[in-house]
Amino acid sequence: MAPGVNVICDAEHLVEHFGSDAFDVIVSTEMLEHTRNWREVVTNLKRVTKPNGIIVLTTRSPGFPLHGYPYDFWRYDQSDMRVIFGTVSSRD
Repeated sequence: MAPGVNVICDAEHLVEHFGSDAFDVIVSTEMLEHTRNWREVVTNLKRVTKPNGIIVLTTRSPGFPLHGYPYDFWRYDQSDMRVIFGTVSSRD
């Protein structure tokens, strides 16, 4: 484990590891595009965030080329994020 790192945990197992409503703030940068099951990961991010907590998330958008290592599956734009995080319906 690197200096300053307390826990290494796959995002698919956040709730199992930390429990629900564990954090006031979640920061996820440039990770979501690297997980095959992004729906499960987003659900887990939401579940480990306390009510009225904050999720700060950055991810690659269309136009940034896919790369082969360490896996790269998705690109998201702002409208995708609005739907994924429930600020608009998928029909808007």
